[in-house]
Amino acid sequence: MKEEINENILRQTRIFVPPESPFDDKYWAETLLGSIITPLISQIKWFWFSRYEQPKNGEMDDCDIDRIPNSFLVNNNFRSIRFRYQVIKNEMENFEKQAEELIRFKDCRISDFRDYDLMKDLGSERFISKQDSIQKKEERVDLISNFLFFTCKIFIHCIEGPDNEKKYHIEKNHQTFATISHLLHNIAGIHPRIVYEINGLLFYD
Repeated sequence: MKEEINENILRQTRIFVPPESPFDDKYWAETLLGSIITPLISQIKWFWFSRYEQPKNGEMDDCDIDRIPNSFLVNNNFRSIRFRYQVIKNEMENFEKQAEELIRFKDCRISDFRDYDLMKDLGSERFISKQDSIQKKEERVDLISNFLFFTCKIFIHCIEGPDNEKKYHIEKNHQTFATISHLLHNIAGIHPRIVYEINGLLFYD
């Protein structure tokens, strides 16, 4: 993973969905992932994503939010998927052109594509102490990036669709990630305090 990252380009974009169908229900992120991300990932070696519902003045330092139409707001929030990926340098332009065309074809929007600083993000104090050595930070980044990559691959594997309305949903056996969360708490010895549900999935805080 580390050698591949050094040889390739790390990039990111944030994809915003409109309030109209097929993005007009709680499975908007699954529909975005199934209709846009899934067709793209066969061309890249590494990726991960995360979903957000944030107000226009929320913290979004990875895009130019002023370029996203206010018509995309739902209850004063923008809904988006932040997509980070690794692409071969001489294929980057064609990949991002194809990605933007697909995004617009699905009536979604981005402000731009930009570089992604993996070490700054996954090597931050959220994941490792600032007192640790550079070598250990690099090792931790490698481990976390692989964890996120395979977690996202599993999630995409759990998505079903499209249905007659061109929507995607999490599979009926939606205990996969509840079980993974349970095992993660067992492995790390973390005692969950709160159980909550998102899109039919159980999570612990």
